[in-house]
Amino acid sequence: GDLTIQGGSISYNTAYSGGGAIFSDKLISIKGGLLSNNTAATGGALYVWDYTDAELTGGVFQDNIARGDAGAIYLSKGTFTVENIKVSGNTAKNLGGGFGIGKYTTLIMRNSEITNNKSSIGGGFCNSGTTTTTLENVVITNNSSTSLGGGIAGSSSASITIGKGTVVSHNSSANGGGIYSGGEMI
Repeated sequence: GDLTIQGGSISYNTAYSGGGAIFSDKLISIKGGLLSNNTAATGGALYVWDYTDAELTGGVFQDNIARGDAGAIYLSKGTFTVENIKVSGNTAKNLGGGFGIGKYTTLIMRNSEITNNKSSIGGGFCNSGTTTTTLENVVITNNSSTSLGGGIAGSSSASITIGKGTVVSHNSSANGGGIYSGGEMI
């Protein structure tokens, strides 16, 4: 069935594959609460499966770990609007220390913070595959990656729009300290 989270804490959980705290293939709504110290291969805290409806309008995603991609949140195939979330202190071995979106995904993110996350590619945020992302009033700061895009990394088929009020600062990487763009940046 559907899942709604309005508060509380989901912490110290482990998933072998996706979603250390939550794996969702049904309607999910997160309006608040803390998802922290969870571990998974992909989506340390949250993995939203292909074409699943998701409403992320609040909450803190903190200190989660992905053994592969997306330290805190992974969204796969679909159209998503994310608002008023904080993603901080998460780690991914590969892509998207804080946040990752997979191919065939459209994301609009507003009024959110992605800070102090780390990975190999896209310390704060990573678009992998054919994706479209718009960021409005999003703060992406103090993230790091060892290879590409300390703050943001986009693949060769990704389109990323840095909109009004978005700040990308104090991030670090070997290439593209703030942003690494393999695709289209607007």
